[in-house]
Amino acid sequence: MTDTANQPCRTLVDVLAAQGLRDAVISPGSRNTPLIVALAARDNIRKHVIPDERTAAFAALGMALVAGKPVMLVCTSGTALYNYAPAVAEALYRKVPLIVVSADRPERWIDQDDSQTLRQHGALANIVKRSFNIAATEGLSVPVKGSRFENEQEWYVNRLANEAWITAVSQSPGPVHVNIQLDNPLGRTADIIPKQQRTVTVERPPVSILPSYLRSLAERIVGRKVLVVAGFMNPDNAMSRAVDAFASLPNVAVCSEPLANLHFHADNGNSVIDLVLAGASAEVKERLRPDIVISVGGSLVSRMLKEFIREYEPAELWTLGDTDAGVDCFQSLTTHFETSPVKFFKGLANAASRLSGRLPGMELPAYAGMWKEIRGEAMSRLSVKTADAPWSDYTALMRLFGAMPSGCNLFLSNGTPVRYAGLAVGLPTHACHCNRGVSGIEGGNATAAGAAMKYSGTTLLVSGDMSFGYCPQILGLDGLPDSFRIVVVNNSGGGIFRFIATTRDLPQREHYFCAPTCLPLDGLCKAYGWEYRRASDMQSLDTALAGFFSGTKKLLEIATDPETSAQLLRSILPTP
Repeated sequence: MTDTANQPCRTLVDVLAAQGLRDAVISPGSRNTPLIVALAARDNIRKHVIPDERTAAFAALGMALVAGKPVMLVCTSGTALYNYAPAVAEALYRKVPLIVVSADRPERWIDQDDSQTLRQHGALANIVKRSFNIAATEGLSVPVKGSRFENEQEWYVNRLANEAWITAVSQSPGPVHVNIQLDNPLGRTADIIPKQQRTVTVERPPVSILPSYLRSLAERIVGRKVLVVAGFMNPDNAMSRAVDAFASLPNVAVCSEPLANLHFHADNGNSVIDLVLAGASAEVKERLRPDIVISVGGSLVSRMLKEFIREYEPAELWTLGDTDAGVDCFQSLTTHFETSPVKFFKGLANAASRLSGRLPGMELPAYAGMWKEIRGEAMSRLSVKTADAPWSDYTALMRLFGAMPSGCNLFLSNGTPVRYAGLAVGLPTHACHCNRGVSGIEGGNATAAGAAMKYSGTTLLVSGDMSFGYCPQILGLDGLPDSFRIVVVNNSGGGIFRFIATTRDLPQREHYFCAPTCLPLDGLCKAYGWEYRRASDMQSLDTALAGFFSGTKKLLEIATDPETSAQLLRSILPTP
């Protein structure tokens, strides 16, 4: 077949393909020509061409998030690599595997005032699991006698490529960076006979937790109030079942955010966390004070829950193997269990169930019942406050969430959309996502677009007008499925700044923080061939939602009054 004549690029791509790479997101350039030619020659890898590197990186993040396996990013030399940084940082903290490959000039030309000769190796060192550098190939053409490899160059690249893949997917997954220095000629091709590359695998036999150890843990929790706090996670039926079983114990309550993607019995999962805590007196919070907190998943959206745990400090706080041992967000960490959360919850639930009632003088506190009772009171207060609520972000989004089809992949922008989702009960989603690894707002559009390319069902992006303004050009990306839907809540800029205490009373709020935008969404939809709909009250919203989730790609703009929306949200979630 016609392939690049550059052996390191062929080897790199072939090893990654043999390891399981199936998607590569390419941004055009000159220095990365051999990589692009190598990818183009391989039918077992899908190629997605996205010129803007920042958009490309977030799209790859979305693809990897849904596919559950690494996606390759390929860019040219120069500042192109630095545009990947926001998405790569998000991938690191979301534990999403990416293989970032940057083409580079040979080392001898770096810092020599020639074009695109800046320092690339190690440029992402603080936000990747590991950086690899494949040097220009001088001195590596020595044949390797008696080996499957033609020369030391092929062995060297094969070794680094295998190591990069293993690093990206093993233990806590995440992004890696491979910088490959390429010398001229860049565009030379040759007829190459395909070669099967060596792959290196890592086997980790399952390790069971000893029954005696589980019994000792069960003895520590029986008779004590246990609170499971669940931050963002990918959907996992085994995890949902394990937490559900553990939460069946009356002394166990669960505070699960929508982004935790835990789907279980409604009585076990305490959603609307902020609603409960915002209206709780000090006396009520003291009743809810846990003896033991078990933290699972990534970071929380709820500032109120974090502050509650920090203020009403539990006697013990446990983290599990899906979190790094050094993470102490609640400032109360006592024990880190380096074990699978699924095995931990499942085994502990069984051990505690067998132990309950057998220890003299120990009765299980009705801790779950406390949370259920107080949540019910909070929901009743919410019903009263919103019974005649005016048209606003809240009323519009609650209607939208209720109209979503089951099995929908929901992507929320940071700011108010993800917080409004925390006020909804029973979102009918397959998965709920938001870029909360580092909580930036600039990449949500492209992340949702990339995810839509890999998901067979409906993908819905709910964004604010400020967030959507970062990357409206996703409307023109090739490969977007007809099942992709976008809702933009147009509340005249950053609505979150009208709510949070930091900025809501500042005279500079509107101009410098909310920064009202004027997005021509109707015109953008016409230009890119999307169907555009608009709602400015409940009647027009119901009309717009009729058939919204069927047919071709659609964007719905929901226009609300910014001050009305902020006032209603502040009344629902009063903050100091």
